[in-house]
Amino acid sequence: MLFDLAQCGSSTAIYAAGGRCVSYSELAQEAGEFAKAAGGRGLALMLCRNSPGMIACYAGLISSGAVPIMLGEHAPQDAVAGMAKRYRPQLIACPSAPPGGDAAKSSPGLPFEGAEKILDLDGVALYRTGLADPPALHPDLALLLSTSGSTGSPKLVRISESNLEANARSIIKALGITQGDRAITALPMNYSYGLSVINTRLMAGAGLAVTDCSLMQKPFWDLFEHGGVTSFSGVPYSYAMLHRLGFERSEHQGLLMMDQAGGRLGEALQQEFSSYCGAHGIKFFVMYGQTEATARMACLPHELASSRIGCAGRAIEGGRFSIRGDGGAILGPMQEGALFYEGPNVAMGYAMDASDLARGDDWRGVLDTGDRAVLDDEGFLYLRGRSSRFVKLFGNRVGLDECAAMIERRFPGTEVACTGRDDLLLAYVAGDADPKEARAYLAAQTHIHQSAFKVERIASLPRSPSGKILYSRLPSP
Repeated sequence: MLFDLAQCGSSTAIYAAGGRCVSYSELAQEAGEFAKAAGGRGLALMLCRNSPGMIACYAGLISSGAVPIMLGEHAPQDAVAGMAKRYRPQLIACPSAPPGGDAAKSSPGLPFEGAEKILDLDGVALYRTGLADPPALHPDLALLLSTSGSTGSPKLVRISESNLEANARSIIKALGITQGDRAITALPMNYSYGLSVINTRLMAGAGLAVTDCSLMQKPFWDLFEHGGVTSFSGVPYSYAMLHRLGFERSEHQGLLMMDQAGGRLGEALQQEFSSYCGAHGIKFFVMYGQTEATARMACLPHELASSRIGCAGRAIEGGRFSIRGDGGAILGPMQEGALFYEGPNVAMGYAMDASDLARGDDWRGVLDTGDRAVLDDEGFLYLRGRSSRFVKLFGNRVGLDECAAMIERRFPGTEVACTGRDDLLLAYVAGDADPKEARAYLAAQTHIHQSAFKVERIASLPRSPSGKILYSRLPSP
């Protein structure tokens, strides 16, 4: 069982805006109502919002044997309709009212005509679609996550309950999560990293300060400062926003832990936050993961955060990394190659349509991460970039992510996204970097003529709700 909500009794599971407290007993009761309404095994499309009711709905569906497909509530309606047509869910869960709004004024665009509302509880409406031909589900399948939850990509990751449980237990141990912890929901729950924050706290009997507000909104900080928050989890963009807001210039009473995953954290930001946390008695963890591994695969111990800048840590308990050459041979320490991960948190595989939901475990615990990396002789991981994010410049193989990191190191406070094609690398910079200086710097660092580089300044990088750069929305080179 992923988590047993009832066992924690009267202790607080959720703290929300307005001082609302939800005990574990109350959360278990609410989850039970969603489970009863769901009626057992079946596919459920969830349009998620970070809210107490949506967490109860998720817990209830998982406990009932239903399999949620989790998307964000603001996923485009045509994408939601396409997902529903492709996978044929029996249930749909969505917010029954806008944030702070009136349920009577909310009219969610359901992808099925005639869907019957079977429950409306704590701001979440549960509908039955009435489809006569639901898809067959593999007995181990527990959850379906899109690797692009903000846009509703039809490609889903098939995750088992044992994947969820193994990853949650390893993260609880790596971070030292206890019942006294209270994490704030700074990431969408339909994003694998955001969901793992919820799973780990509920499994550990800890607490959640639940908000759907962003870091740039005052209600988020009201809850952060007055909601007993002890831990914060964020992607690199989250930490860039904290820097802009002057987070490190203030005292944050009660904060005991911060962790980062969801992409490469710039070295300047890693140094800044590791120093801040070290000076204020806060444990700062750098982590690495993917949805295909049920969230997280590596953790850098907090005591090494300042001394190993640029390191993504070592494999979590139960996991193992290896670096492989082009022919599949295992490479030795500090030899760059394709990064593979093995562990019980590796998902079952992908699904492209409803017929794939009956498939078994295709990956069998081994994941080709799609990243290039090196391991040192102590097993510490250093990422070099995505295998697919390389271009050939005058015959030289150049990593786009490495070039972005070069510019960010040279011009602190600048955000960079690199794209390109063979014989042209295009860097978009948002910040103080001078495009001419950045272009010359790239040429000098790579020993490639400046004509292979183009640097343009833009107001801001396009990002998903979880903070990932949307490269498809950058101008074409």
